[in-house]
Amino acid sequence: MMTLLSIPVLSACLTMATPLGSTPVVSSDETPRTATELVADAKRAMDSGDFVTAADAYQAAQNQLAEQPDAPLAELAYDQAVAAYRMGDFERAANAFSEAMGLTAQPELLADAAYNLGNARYQEAIQTLQAPQQGDEPISDQRPIKQIDMAVKQLNEAMNRYRQTLRTDPKQADALANTELTWRTIQELEKIKEQLKQQQQQNQDQQQNQDQQQNQDQQQNQDQQQNQDQQQNQDQQQNQDQQHNLDELMDQLEEQLEQDQQQQDQQQQDQQQQDQQQQDEQQQDQ
Repeated sequence: MMTLLSIPVLSACLTMATPLGSTPVVSSDETPRTATELVADAKRAMDSGDFVTAADAYQAAQNQLAEQPDAPLAELAYDQAVAAYRMGDFERAANAFSEAMGLTAQPELLADAAYNLGNARYQEAIQTLQAPQQGDEPISDQRPIKQIDMAVKQLNEAMNRYRQTLRTDPKQADALANTELTWRTIQELEKIKEQLKQQQQQNQDQQQNQDQQQNQDQQQNQDQQQNQDQQQNQDQQQNQDQQHNLDELMDQLEEQLEQDQQQQDQQQQDQQQQDQQQQDEQQQDQ
């Protein structure tokens, strides 16, 4: 299992933007409200820790004022990003910080938004590394490497945003510290990735050796079985040949015995005839 890095929390300059004027808006329950009231609701929600309500309220105020000239849209996007960051929705926070950067030319707001966009990307990288495997996700030894690749991509973007902050505000000490921290984190992740690759290669080599040994053992067993079968066939054939030879010998012996018996019978018959003939001759002489 992959060992996750212990990463300290980055410092963040998450501050609220300026209040709005009293532009009338309508909330989702059809009650007429002003953008100022929405922002007030958002601030109260922030103070009570209800960051979801706060983010939605800032977004609602921004949406209602989108077509109005000189509306503080960048500030509203920034404040929405702050609320999203504090509730742990770092993707939403990153999108809102990025939106705020595109809506402002103010150096201070631009630097703060860039810095906190870097923080949001850094936190996304941590979430990527800590993400558990989903129930329907196939098990793969490539998953940790893919997690590291995604996290490194997010960390590189974070580092670019910190550097952007430093270009706007070279005295931003937190941005410099976080740039160094992010760079060290990337280097350590690359080392872990290389170790994982080496371990995977070792596992593949070991599995390959095991497969080869298993194939060799199977082939050896097959050869032994084949030799045993051949030997058994040879023994059976030899036994059959011996039995055949024995049968032939027995046949020959029986034939020889029969011939001998016939010869004895003939000899005995001949002897009897001779004896009878001698008897007959003797009787005639008498």
